[in-house]
Amino acid sequence: MANSRTTSVLAGVDVPATNAGALRETRRREVVLPPVGVYRWWARRTDAVSGAIIEAYSAQKSGRLVVADLFAGGGVIPLAALIRGHQVYAQEIDPWAASGLATILGLPEADEIGTAIEVLRERVRPIVDEPYGTDFRDGEPAHIAHTLRVAVSDCLACGKEARHFPFALVTLTRRRDRGGRAAFLACRRGHLFSGNVDEPSRCPRCQVKVDPAEAYTAGRSVLCDDCGSSERLERRVEAGHWRREVVLMHRASQSRREIGPPTPEETRQADSPQWHPSLALGPIPEARETNVLLRHGFRTWGDLYPKRQAFVLGRILREVAALPVKETVRAAVTLAVLGAAEMAGHVSRWDRWYLKCYELTAGHRFAFTTLSAEPNVWGIGRIGRGSVQNRLAMLLKAASWLAERRKSRRVRAVPAPIRDGSSVTLDNTDALIVTGSSTRVPLLDDTVDLVLTDPPYYDDLQYGQLAMPYREWLRAHTDREREPSQASEALEAQPNVAQYSELLASILSESRRVVRDEGRVILTFANRRVRTWWALLEAVAASGLYPLAYTIVRSENPADYGKRGVRACQASLALELAPTRPDPGVQHRATESDGGPEMEALVAIGESFLMIGHQGADWKNWLAAQLGETGDILATGSGSLSPTETSGTA
Repeated sequence: MANSRTTSVLAGVDVPATNAGALRETRRREVVLPPVGVYRWWARRTDAVSGAIIEAYSAQKSGRLVVADLFAGGGVIPLAALIRGHQVYAQEIDPWAASGLATILGLPEADEIGTAIEVLRERVRPIVDEPYGTDFRDGEPAHIAHTLRVAVSDCLACGKEARHFPFALVTLTRRRDRGGRAAFLACRRGHLFSGNVDEPSRCPRCQVKVDPAEAYTAGRSVLCDDCGSSERLERRVEAGHWRREVVLMHRASQSRREIGPPTPEETRQADSPQWHPSLALGPIPEARETNVLLRHGFRTWGDLYPKRQAFVLGRILREVAALPVKETVRAAVTLAVLGAAEMAGHVSRWDRWYLKCYELTAGHRFAFTTLSAEPNVWGIGRIGRGSVQNRLAMLLKAASWLAERRKSRRVRAVPAPIRDGSSVTLDNTDALIVTGSSTRVPLLDDTVDLVLTDPPYYDDLQYGQLAMPYREWLRAHTDREREPSQASEALEAQPNVAQYSELLASILSESRRVVRDEGRVILTFANRRVRTWWALLEAVAASGLYPLAYTIVRSENPADYGKRGVRACQASLALELAPTRPDPGVQHRATESDGGPEMEALVAIGESFLMIGHQGADWKNWLAAQLGETGDILATGSGSLSPTETSGTA
């Protein structure tokens, strides 16, 4: 039966204000929303968008809501609901993300965490002094902040050995934004020498002229300067002609820094046989994203870490396990320490302009570099991006931030998938986190007010594969048995778009079952491929839910590293569904747009969405006429449809 009194939640969202808030948040995400910095995840929506939707629903229904997120991932939606006083149900297929979310939502008091950190700091100090202790060139005591290693191999044609620096500019000796011009440069043969970034220099060993702007390993290939042959790096790895050599040290203290060639003692110190990793990390499986690691010689997750880095990280985790604290505090500190595993010293890239290293993923892919940077795991004060000390500081900040906003911390986690058909209830908990595929949601019928979620983007991002090293460190630390397969890849590794659509349809059907009759299911989604949008709309059509509204929100920061200079989605489409069929006259649509192919395409998709389920409305033919069935929405807009035009359904 049609429900003519159905009111759209999205109609109550102030889109311009939400967009402005989202832009501020994405520019300084860890400042605006500190808990997101405590554990690593690759797709996080903003509290600005999620919170605006939750608040719009609260304006329609008084009292405490039950908000469910069936693809919890980075946890922004559950966090947004919890700090607004609502009850949360979160389900996530990846055990790393589910564990991180449960820990974050249930963070204990900041003073308890602070006390634990102080005890850990005292216990760790003697552990890190020997691996990283050194002197500046003038003899003043220092610690090693970063150890830079370059790949070395022999030409398969002539046998000539060479170092493979990725660029002629290896590194400045002082950050560019602080006036740095002096640099270490390298010629094609890998000779390292001092120079200036502003002008070409001649290598003092071979007299070759070196342009600081030149790149040497484009396309992961190298050119032999002796015989002129070009080879893929992976071929040299396969042939066994591959090793890494320590070439530069970044030394630091609380008051100064310097970068320069290693001393013989520092070289021995970096790869000393005394560093025996205490945790055994398992094999890297063959998969879409992990194959780049396998092709370049990494066989186990332990291979990504220099032995010193793995040794120190394992020792710190052992000290955390021995802390005389309650389990919630230990879990929080462990989570922060495990995050340092993302700075894997054999694949972390060195920023030659700003003297820092980056994590083992780049642009949501596993990285590979011929100039890697091993960081000091513990860090030197605030020096050291991704160090344990900085992560603990972020944890403490997150605990204080949550304490100001969260009235209670009754959080319960169900760590393993529920397979026997049983159900769970929220009872008196504030948040319930369940690990497992959302094709089955173990809640009773009609128990949720709002399902607000951000579905996975077909095969765009392989979250399950990117999370493998963290799961492996967690497994090794807790001495758990390795699971023969990871369910976290189920939605990401589907061989075709039809199966992806079928899985989404089954999850939306589960949403229909658990949501109350007056409740809502709201999806936020972004994708540049038309076929993925077709799959999503096909899933909606098969779900038993009815389209009620759509709007467009700006959800990304165009200045983000991965979006600079490339075409990337800047907006998300929010789609609102109701359990009962609304009259076309109450449907709500986006009311403003700044034009451009992406916005035009999203409007076309939104209008097609509103047509689903209405007698005589052929959304498929209409969308095909607007966008086709394949292509790129950033390059194809309808060119004629304005946001206020109707598609014949309202």
